[in-house]
Amino acid sequence: MLLFNFLINILVLPYNEIFQNEHYNISLIQNNTQGTKIKSRLLAQTQIHNPHYHNDPDLKEMIDKLNEEAIKKYQKTHDPYTQLKEVVGKKKKKCRCICRAHVNDRKRIVGNV
Repeated sequence: MLLFNFLINILVLPYNEIFQNEHYNISLIQNNTQGTKIKSRLLAQTQIHNPHYHNDPDLKEMIDKLNEEAIKKYQKTHDPYTQLKEVVGKKKKKCRCICRAHVNDRKRIVGNV
């Protein structure tokens, strides 16, 4: 029995050590590469952050023109006053119903006294 345990330990122990060492080495490599990825990504972001159209007057003019056209088109299709009137009208109806209910309750209370 003792001999059997001894032989099993001889066979299993080297594989266990290799597994532990490989796991340790892989974690070190992953940590190092993650750190370099983050550094290189931040470096790339700072270098690319200069768009070319800020200094181009023709392109700025076209963008402003398109924005103005979009605003005009939106104003033609959407009338804010009619939408506001609809919302206010609904609120007024709701408030009138609530006020009438309160008035009727008061009349009942006062009339019964």
